[in-house]
Amino acid sequence: MTFSHIRFITIVVATVVTVTCGGDSSPTAPTTTTSSTTSSMPTFESAGDILGRCPTPAEVATSDLDLSLLFEGDPTIGQIECSAEQSSRDLTLLEAQTYRVLTIMRHLEFDASLPWASDSLYGWMVSSIQGIRFRSDITYSFCCTNDMINIQTNLAALDYPTDFRWVGTLLVLFV
Repeated sequence: MTFSHIRFITIVVATVVTVTCGGDSSPTAPTTTTSSTTSSMPTFESAGDILGRCPTPAEVATSDLDLSLLFEGDPTIGQIECSAEQSSRDLTLLEAQTYRVLTIMRHLEFDASLPWASDSLYGWMVSSIQGIRFRSDITYSFCCTNDMINIQTNLAALDYPTDFRWVGTLLVLFV
């Protein structure tokens, strides 16, 4: 894929995410869970809600099944953000944020299909790559080496773990 194609895709996704999410810090993302009452109406969980909690064991398992996630350069190593009781294993802030972003991405729905794929954004991504490598030994993030996205880890970007602007940036990097 040429640089111009990558830039076009990044601009389209950033625009769609901003427009769809209204540019605020709590866009809505539907989930398929139902409430414990007798109502069969689906409940909705916002991206802000997902960011405000630890990934569930099911969310971690789904992401791990779909993608190989390699945290080779984790600036938050040794700092547990989510415990094994919450997420099936101890997660650092970088790991927890990655699972949160992937969960949000799985729930994103748009009014129109993607211009480059007939699948959902998450479906397209997991069919296009094998995984994501988080690295501290590179200057810039890039795609793709051995069908892996290479993400340059940056501790400064993790200073705002519940800020949708950072999550949106990571989502765009994945795309």
